[in-house]
Amino acid sequence: MAANAAAYDLNAVSRAGLVANLRIVEVDEKPVADLPEFITAVAAKAHGANVRLRVLDMQNTARLLTLKVDNNYWPPYQLQRDQGVQTDRGDASQWRRLPVLAPSTKDR
Repeated sequence: MAANAAAYDLNAVSRAGLVANLRIVEVDEKPVADLPEFITAVAAKAHGANVRLRVLDMQNTARLLTLKVDNNYWPPYQLQRDQGVQTDRGDASQWRRLPVLAPSTKDR
């Protein structure tokens, strides 16, 4: 019963096979070494475009996944923590949701 319940709880990315503990090493057959390179490769994609990802699992087994960019229902964003005031009950920090934008080519 728990397995059936979990199947309905997956988002589109999980259903496509992109789950925790996978490393993305290529986007559309171009290597990506870090997060800025990944953001640059994906941010250039139009809504509805297909993105092919080569991923490696914990045993370095490669898999190829294809996902479709959906900026309407799954827009990319970053969670950033605002440092709050320390209280006697702990940290009163807030989280902000910021859009993910492609890094500027001038910064490189």
